[in-house]
Amino acid sequence: MNQIAFIQEQFRHQTGYALNLRDPRAFNEKLQWFKLFYQHPLLTRCADKITVKDYVREKLGRDICIPTLATYGSAEEFNPDELPVPFVLKLNSGSGQVAICRERASFDLAATRCQLEKWLRPTSNHYFHSFEWSYKDIGSRIIAEPMIGEPSMLTDYKFMCFNGEPRCLFTATNRTRGLYIDFFDLDWNHLPFTRLHPNSPAPIPRPEKLPEMLDIARTLAADFPFVRVDLYCQNGKIYFGELTFCPGGGLEPFSPRDWDRQLGDWLALPDHALFTPRRDGPPIAVPREQLDAFLLLVDTPGAGAVETKAERMQRSLSWRITAPLRAGRRLISKLAGAKTRG
Repeated sequence: MNQIAFIQEQFRHQTGYALNLRDPRAFNEKLQWFKLFYQHPLLTRCADKITVKDYVREKLGRDICIPTLATYGSAEEFNPDELPVPFVLKLNSGSGQVAICRERASFDLAATRCQLEKWLRPTSNHYFHSFEWSYKDIGSRIIAEPMIGEPSMLTDYKFMCFNGEPRCLFTATNRTRGLYIDFFDLDWNHLPFTRLHPNSPAPIPRPEKLPEMLDIARTLAADFPFVRVDLYCQNGKIYFGELTFCPGGGLEPFSPRDWDRQLGDWLALPDHALFTPRRDGPPIAVPREQLDAFLLLVDTPGAGAVETKAERMQRSLSWRITAPLRAGRRLISKLAGAKTRG
């Protein structure tokens, strides 16, 4: 099963309807399109929870990031005695991997190092959960930060920005006891839908610094067709959380479903798909209409088993054996052509 077929099957299972990649209309559908066809290198920099902080400072001209206390490339490097308590550990290439040390006396170092080892395995990279390209080339590290508030009491404000403009936001509350998600428009009117998680039974107060938070979100969203800008407001101070390009993997159903289409109407897809075949290379722009022939093929019945020619060739033993010979032949031909032109 190729990547597109996997995403189609995963999408149908999670959302309850078939994915249309040729003419995506719903918000969740368009997020799948971005996963596959928008490989801008800036997404990698900004999905990385470490390198995004420099991006935020550059864009805003000031620092609202939660300080980085330390980063670790292995579990053995981690030494809690070097960190001020309380602190939080996160995986820079993941989603939801969080460990908290509230006091040294009860902190289990052995268990935490075991957890960090699991996080640092290549398969813990969030790319391998739903093929979100922005995570694919992030080198995994553990980041330590001070705890800015007790998670059960902390409100996470998540601004949904479409083509550079915030159009709505949602709050995430009650994280440790059962997550509540509440959507609001920009005037803090509660919106009448849910996305996977229930609304809070208690009213969510409007943050005092909402206008400033909207300005921050707008500035950080300027370079992207879509991004979710996560902010906190603690003790009168705004903190940056993260940038997210595919909330919930684009797999969280809306209720009622009409709102999936409403948010999709706000998101204009780029005229070109972008592919970055090499980590250190520039992206290649491909007009969207040139994707049609391939998407027609994978959208047909029985296409779940369709594989690209490149995938079949790479699995072929003869292809792997003869690859160096072909590369050498191309190099000789290129040198001969250069000599002729000279």
